Amino acid sequence: MSDRFDILNESTGASEAAETSGIDALRERAAGALEGAFAFVEREGHAFSQLRARSLVRLEPVEQGVAWLDDRVDADGRLAKIGQVLPGSLDALLDAADDAGAEVQFSGTVEALSLLADWGRLFEPVCDRIVDGLHRAQGEDGHFGPPSSAATAEQPIIRVVSTALTAGFLGRTRSARPEMLRGAGAFLAPHWSVDAIRRHGWPAVAAFAHYFTNVYDDEREAALPWCGRELERGWLAHEYAPEDVMRVLFYCEASALPGVTFDANALLMQMFDAQNADGSVGDPSLDASERVAGTLDAMHFILRVCNSPGQ
Repeated sequence: MSDRFDILNESTGASEAAETSGIDALRERAAGALEGAFAFVEREGHAFSQLRARSLVRLEPVEQGVAWLDDRVDADGRLAKIGQVLPGSLDALLDAADDAGAEVQFSGTVEALSLLADWGRLFEPVCDRIVDGLHRAQGEDGHFGPPSSAATAEQPIIRVVSTALTAGFLGRTRSARPEMLRGAGAFLAPHWSVDAIRRHGWPAVAAFAHYFTNVYDDEREAALPWCGRELERGWLAHEYAPEDVMRVLFYCEASALPGVTFDANALLMQMFDAQNADGSVGDPSLDASERVAGTLDAMHFILRVCNSPGQ
């Protein structure tokens, strides 16, 4: 096991010899997977992805990434698309709604909020600036996302997903105005249904799970278990990859959703089995650059599980 990843050896919290042996075996495999993933991002990631990987294994401070974002946010609280941040299907969906050729894109805002959430830094001044920008840009009907375009007219799910996902982040910040969340809720209300998440798949499940976890809504108690059950169904049916499930758990800041408990170790083992020979995580038919986001999510999940109490 590389000394570089000794952070996996922190606080096991286990006392039984058999438990310790099993945990040690899991950690040994996790260390190899982590090292392979790190090497892949170092080779195939752009400079900011490399910084993210290095901050995960504590070779660089998170503050450096926050400062990088701060420098990129313009006076209106917007920033250009970063890339290699969002899961592939979600990234493609938001790309379809971005304005071609525009200097800043809505997807860049979602990427920035996702990064700040992963770092536990949604309280930073740069986040407040982004929230102010979203307040000014929110649609009259309460949606967050791109302006009217052919893409959103043909695929209204784009606007639904972008609004639910963004509102979920706003619900975790210190600076979102209540009227922003009320507006988003009013926009989303006619679009929420169990059929909708089944029909539109993982992006809709992820976005609505994030929204109902972090924003008060009258539908929350009924909706969240349906999101959890659909996520579990998709995972068991191999429609959603382990990294897709991990990402939803990150969005919800949870190890489970109401009515469904995900076995973190089982998720890890499935991910280890699916990890590609080059260290990446994701569909091997995709270009290497398209597998960076999922690989970074896998690194994040390995560290979260292996360093959690009781592991």
